[in-house]
Amino acid sequence: MDNKDKPPVIETASATSSSEENKSGPFAYILFGSVLGISLVLAIICGGCTSAIVAAAVSEDGTSTFSGPTSQQFPYDDIEDLDDLEEWLRLYSDEYGDGGLDTSGGSNSKMGTCTVDEALDFDLAPYDISLASEVSASAYANTPSGVRDFVRKMVNADDEYATKVARCLHDAARDEDKQQEKIEEALALCDEAKKAINDIAIPSVDADKNGTLKDDLGSAKSQVTKRWEATREELAILKTTDEVSKRELWDSDEQTLDTVDDAVQMLEDAMASSSTAKSGK
Repeated sequence: MDNKDKPPVIETASATSSSEENKSGPFAYILFGSVLGISLVLAIICGGCTSAIVAAAVSEDGTSTFSGPTSQQFPYDDIEDLDDLEEWLRLYSDEYGDGGLDTSGGSNSKMGTCTVDEALDFDLAPYDISLASEVSASAYANTPSGVRDFVRKMVNADDEYATKVARCLHDAARDEDKQQEKIEEALALCDEAKKAINDIAIPSVDADKNGTLKDDLGSAKSQVTKRWEATREELAILKTTDEVSKRELWDSDEQTLDTVDDAVQMLEDAMASSSTAKSGK
């Protein structure tokens, strides 16, 4: 049969022009409906799981129901977004190696004490925080090579010592007999990190619009050394055979995180200023 004798074919969403393909009847619609139905069921199940997780984490009286030794009042007024919730879970979950700083008697003002062994099971900032994981890769774009190399040297040095300190803490957590020895080693590494950062020379830079670029680089460098001072102060709390204050450890851990955030912001701002100076804007 010639093409002109074949029945006309109307194109469908399948984009096929075969008359045989278009004789599939309602099967395509049934298949589509089935897939849609399964997707809806999965969405409902996932929603139910999320509700179950929230219900498991927070009881009706507002306290967490994690299986740790104590409970912590859920801070409804302080949790505004997912980042806040993640931070709360970071501090109060009780999974191994990711334990939180739980409170004694549910009091935020008196968190009680814990052994060094217990403290090492908390999700402390020195386990995983570093400038390398925080400084945005896009921040290096259009940055003059001298400034870029300066920042990278600091970031790389920070990452090198952060990795070594984390390894010491993991070793201390695994072997109680070598606990204090490893903490002492971590403290020494903090001193070495600070010296390594101080030894990095600030590059010569072109004058920027406000004439503050060199000062900005110096301030950023100073902030990176403060990051290591804060880390050392936090780890020094663990250099004891007595129990440690969880409140003191909490505050010190927050201070470590804050100094890292400030260092990252100052490094990125300095790179942005150098890019502006380079373009002459």
